[in-house]
Amino acid sequence: MTIKLNKFGKTFNSRMSADTIFNKVVDFDSIIVDFQGIDDATPSFCHEMMVVLQAKKIKLETINANESIKLQLNKALSSI
Repeated sequence: MTIKLNKFGKTFNSRMSADTIFNKVVDFDSIIVDFQGIDDATPSFCHEMMVVLQAKKIKLETINANESIKLQLNKALSSI
């Protein structure tokens, strides 16, 4: 399954945004999150996305993230 974040906006800046999107993901072993066209994703969004998916034991792959978002994803991953 691929989740195209640009269908939800261009900037993701809260844990609530991550909860809204990723708590609906069920019955998948893995997902791809596509950051194409996304300007920014805050540390709190990235961290919550990973926490929610980890709790559901869903493997995460990200694509098309800009350098700023990659940095936030790496920080979030290292804090879990």
